[in-house]
Amino acid sequence: MTKDNRKPHDKFAELRKRAGAWINRRGEEDESSPQLSLEEGRELLQELNTYQIELELQNEDLRQTQAELDNARRKYTDLYDFAPVSYLTLNEKGLISEANLAASELLGVPRGRLLNRPLSAFIVDDDQNIYFQCRKELLRSGEKQRGELRIRRNNSSILPVLMEGTVNAKLDGDSGQFRVIMMDISRRKELEAELLQSRKMEAIGSLAAGIAHDFNNILTSCLGYAEMAREEVGENGKAREDIEHVITAAHRATELVKRILTFSRQGVEAKKPLAPAPIVKEASQLLRASLPATVEIQEEIDDNGGLIVAAPDMIHQIVINLGTNALHAMEGEKGILSIKTARVALKENDLPETPEFRPGNYMELKVRDTGHGMDQPTVERIFEPYFTTKEVDKGSGMGMSLIHGIVKDCGGFLKIESAPDQGTAVSIYFPIVGETEERRAVKRGAEKGKVPIELPSTGNEHILLVDDEKNIARIFKQILEQFGYKVTAHYSSIETLETFRAAPDSFDLVLTDQRMPWQSGMELAARIREIRPDMPIILCTGYSSSIDEKEAKEIGIKRIVMKPIGAAALANNVREVLDQ
Repeated sequence: MTKDNRKPHDKFAELRKRAGAWINRRGEEDESSPQLSLEEGRELLQELNTYQIELELQNEDLRQTQAELDNARRKYTDLYDFAPVSYLTLNEKGLISEANLAASELLGVPRGRLLNRPLSAFIVDDDQNIYFQCRKELLRSGEKQRGELRIRRNNSSILPVLMEGTVNAKLDGDSGQFRVIMMDISRRKELEAELLQSRKMEAIGSLAAGIAHDFNNILTSCLGYAEMAREEVGENGKAREDIEHVITAAHRATELVKRILTFSRQGVEAKKPLAPAPIVKEASQLLRASLPATVEIQEEIDDNGGLIVAAPDMIHQIVINLGTNALHAMEGEKGILSIKTARVALKENDLPETPEFRPGNYMELKVRDTGHGMDQPTVERIFEPYFTTKEVDKGSGMGMSLIHGIVKDCGGFLKIESAPDQGTAVSIYFPIVGETEERRAVKRGAEKGKVPIELPSTGNEHILLVDDEKNIARIFKQILEQFGYKVTAHYSSIETLETFRAAPDSFDLVLTDQRMPWQSGMELAARIREIRPDMPIILCTGYSSSIDEKEAKEIGIKRIVMKPIGAAALANNVREVLDQ
């Protein structure tokens, strides 16, 4: 059987011709004309039936192909319309000829109203040059172009986007047309800003560490000489009282340096029962330094309000952030910033509708300003990360979110009262914890303006002392000699090592600073212990984070002492290490 290679159209035409001829001859009833036999008629009928089946099969194939095309078209349309990025097609004039749903949502305009509008109408004025430069280069080179710019949505909000443009002349049929992809990069920009802020904080922390070291050295001299002078003037007299004030101020400055370091490290202290009043006062003093002349701070601090469970840096951050927000709200205007702490008894209807809070005694920390205030929709969004009412250069919008997290971590809650032109009041409530007799004794012993005087220990051993700050080396030498010790003092770690190597058995203890040029206190201690492994060593430092305590212990350092340190404390530390 030979294969029929005729085209369907030709085959159909031949069959029609044969069938027509047969019908015509039958109609003429001319017996002289040749007639189709019965067998030929059956064969023709069979061929017609066969071809009908072939046509039906071909029609089914066509219908299936059409369905597949329709399905592919729907899939393409769905992928185009519901793509997570914005697709636009622009004609040679820069008018939008096609747009998907993502583009409509990004620009804030219904898709039908986007058509035949110029894309440049949605780009902020300052970024128009970026758009037109990309378009010019795209049409010139035909290569993909990209750029970051800002668009103004139909609701006037501004979004940063990444724009990519391509040309496909074969597909578009017109090299003047190009396709644009736009992606919202606002979240990426926020993360970049957060990373930049984090790096700034790291830099501030490093700077604070250096400042703290130098500042603690200064405080060490002030405190040491003041305590020596106090012993010289005796028990009575106005000079004694003045010196006591100097010593008190030095101790307060010491605590302030610790707070600054803790704040720059973003809170590494453990939570513990504490009285928030002194910390609130210190934070308030820091705020005063940044106050414009038009703003007044009013304090109402309850020193006996009770203890709360928190870390000092947590309270510090809360006050600083709230105070900074208040100052921004009153910028350029006269105003009052009030900071208040008080013990309050809250009832059931005063608490949030959550089971973890119960009626009882709470410590209230309230910060109120007389600034421009906020409407209710703004208040409801105030704790969202990155939400801010400040201008671009006035903050990241993380302050209230940070405060909310700290308060929640401390088991407290907060309330905000604000209205336009009526100012803002933020009230924070911390649960008050019980006080043991031991804590009460500590509080009684730490009355305002009084620094306890420790009874110093004396001795007669020989101490090798080194500190590159000459004032500190001199005052430490004078203090220790006053308590009976023999002291050899140096200002260089290199000279100290040479002195020790010359007579290692003539010294009973080495007292060294950590941060020194050429050779640190840790390095000096290691070399001294190589010469004499049993030599006790005390390391002094103005910044604890610069020392690895585990490494110091392995080297053989017996004690790490933080600067500034008073005369009695220095003498007692020396005595305790010698007696070990």
